[in-house]
Amino acid sequence: MSSTDGERIVPMTHFYKGYKNLDLAENELITKVIIPIPQKDHYLKLYKVSLRKDMDISAVTFAALGNIENGEIKSMKIAYGGVGPVVKRLPKTENLLIGKGWNEKNISEASLQVEKEITPISDVRGSSQFRTQVSKNLLMKYFREIQSQYGVEEGK
Repeated sequence: MSSTDGERIVPMTHFYKGYKNLDLAENELITKVIIPIPQKDHYLKLYKVSLRKDMDISAVTFAALGNIENGEIKSMKIAYGGVGPVVKRLPKTENLLIGKGWNEKNISEASLQVEKEITPISDVRGSSQFRTQVSKNLLMKYFREIQSQYGVEEGK
């Protein structure tokens, strides 16, 4: 961010402080967003679920970046939007996966933790139950797409 007072860097995990509450002063502008390119064995997927494909507010968004080596999840970052007041990382779900085998059973167990970490509301874009189910399904979609697109081997 830049202002007449200078520049500062705010990690994305600290930028959203609450609903319509950002770590952005009145005299600041966002001048740069740094998105690192994933390294080998790191797999990034971003999904948006909405009523229409374009120009629509999403019901649920999903982002995951996993480092999977030799069938083992070395690191995992998972974030959802539309399932709480702000975009949210799921540290308990991430920690549940780290060190585990990259397989459908472990991803399915982690999806149960997803349900515990999100707090979706019901509105015109979807019910709380719909958003919860979609959130769990998106984690499984991430697993299946990484498997099919990159041939990542399963682990125990």
